[in-house]
Amino acid sequence: MAGVQLCIVVNSILTGKFFGSDGLAAMSVVSPIYSVYAAIGALIGIGGAIITSHSLGRDDKSEANSRFTCSFAFAILLSIVATILMLIFQRELLYILGCTDEIYSMSKSYATIYTIGGVF
Repeated sequence: MAGVQLCIVVNSILTGKFFGSDGLAAMSVVSPIYSVYAAIGALIGIGGAIITSHSLGRDDKSEANSRFTCSFAFAILLSIVATILMLIFQRELLYILGCTDEIYSMSKSYATIYTIGGVF
């Protein structure tokens, strides 16, 4: 979570420097998208760590590997589904997040980059 916050701070500084107040407004609208991916990774990662640790505690490395792989695959799959849905409903999502017509173009570009990069 500290890494997420650090990225948001650095993005804010760079956006303000190069794109001004409209850029900061667009970034503020789009930043919750980044949090969705961070939440998916954190929640599935924590759950996967618990079930993997349980198997390791029983000295069942094969089951631990299987559970780890399943957790990792589920995180990727859920991120891909979130990406597809956010790209399909991008306009509606941006307006729900507070986008205005004045910053829509910039917000759309920024959201597309965040959304496609979110899986990684």
